[in-house]
Amino acid sequence: MSKNRIVLFGVLGVVMGLVLGVFGRDFIVASEKQKLEAQKAEEAVATSIIVRLKQASTDLSMFRMKNGKEIGENYDLGAALNTPERIREKLGDIYADGRWVFQSNAAGWWIGYKLDGVSNAVRQKIASQARFSNLFKATDKSDANVYDGGDIVFLYDYVPETFKW
Repeated sequence: MSKNRIVLFGVLGVVMGLVLGVFGRDFIVASEKQKLEAQKAEEAVATSIIVRLKQASTDLSMFRMKNGKEIGENYDLGAALNTPERIREKLGDIYADGRWVFQSNAAGWWIGYKLDGVSNAVRQKIASQARFSNLFKATDKSDANVYDGGDIVFLYDYVPETFKW
């Protein structure tokens, strides 16, 4: 091989390396941007679900105030709101989409949200906020039941024993 061809191939190699480096960097940066945007979207979905649970708690408080005479000491919230039709009647259309679960026990009222179709990444974002957002995986308020990424998340909605209608 002649000296000129070796120099030519060397120069072409350097130029191709620079071109690929510049364009390749754009692809790498774009994928990092996409990952960051995906993380932000997951956080937004997780926050939205938690906000909806807290809004449901507020709406249940209004339900308690409006239906004080009907609600007794051992009121079974799960029986009162066990079908989409009853949920629609008592709380409105927003909670009648089949994702909401309402239960009660001696400790208080529980608002559940089914996470069908919600990605594991979003579930983990919710789980990371569970301890300080009062979120559980079952209707038992123990440390062992803090929400950890399962199919349903429960918000504990305390009803004071001293609350009289």
